[in-house]
Amino acid sequence: MTHLWFLLTISFILLELSNPGLFYFLSLALGSGLVFLISMNWFSYYPDIATQCIIFFPASLMCFFMLHLFVKKGQKHKTSKVYLSNMYLLVGKTVEITSVDNECPQSGYGRVSNEIWPVKVQNNHNLKIQELKIGMTATIIGVQGCHLQITVVAQN
Repeated sequence: MTHLWFLLTISFILLELSNPGLFYFLSLALGSGLVFLISMNWFSYYPDIATQCIIFFPASLMCFFMLHLFVKKGQKHKTSKVYLSNMYLLVGKTVEITSVDNECPQSGYGRVSNEIWPVKVQNNHNLKIQELKIGMTATIIGVQGCHLQITVVAQN
């Protein structure tokens, strides 16, 4: 019976490695690993499979809730500006337009911190949509996909 729990532990670990980010199989692996250790050391106290399963399910459930709390605690800190990716950190910075799309004058490319990014003028239905010109300065107000949404600040 000890070999069964060892094989289940290895199987759940392999399933967790093939499906990263969910932690379902990790809690099952921890539960079956606990039962493996119990059955290996105290087999005479818990010889039947029913008793071992009774230990396995609550242990796996407890591991699941502990992992859930651990992951939830880690995600609270990732909402701060320190953990945002480079695109979202660009919001509020100024961009200099380096080229304009001939087919759509409201989009083009701009330079921000020596990096070239695709930019689009934010559509505002109350204001006239401005056309971009090379050398214009704009402010980044958001990110849509990989395009930076901008509003024009001043013309050169």
